[in-house]
Amino acid sequence: MFFSVCRFDEKVIAQVIVRLLNLRGSRFLALDRTNWKPGRTDINVLVLAIITPRFKVPIMWTLLKHRGNSSTSQRINLLERYIEVFGVSSIKALLADREFVGHEWIGFLVTNDVPFTIRLHEYMYIEIKEG
Repeated sequence: MFFSVCRFDEKVIAQVIVRLLNLRGSRFLALDRTNWKPGRTDINVLVLAIITPRFKVPIMWTLLKHRGNSSTSQRINLLERYIEVFGVSSIKALLADREFVGHEWIGFLVTNDVPFTIRLHEYMYIEIKEG
């Protein structure tokens, strides 16, 4: 009953989690999407988690109102919320699977100096300025 009437501030909860885990300095983040279908209900969640040596801790997330992949704007919004609380310097690297590709998304990461490692589809290539 308590959780159905009480709303928690996402930023405060994220800060509490980081303090409880005694996480200092920069950290690896994992971006992933998960979905469940209990009965007829689709639950689709875009999750940003902190990777610790022993486990991954969901720190922020977005409930998607549709089935399937997240949009670029949903990814950007989630990462902007994280950066607003912890700053980009807290990110050692953002790790993501090949679901999280796209020109606008990668451009956002590069423009905002977010270090990242994203698995690409086998048919994709990246061209750098130096060729």
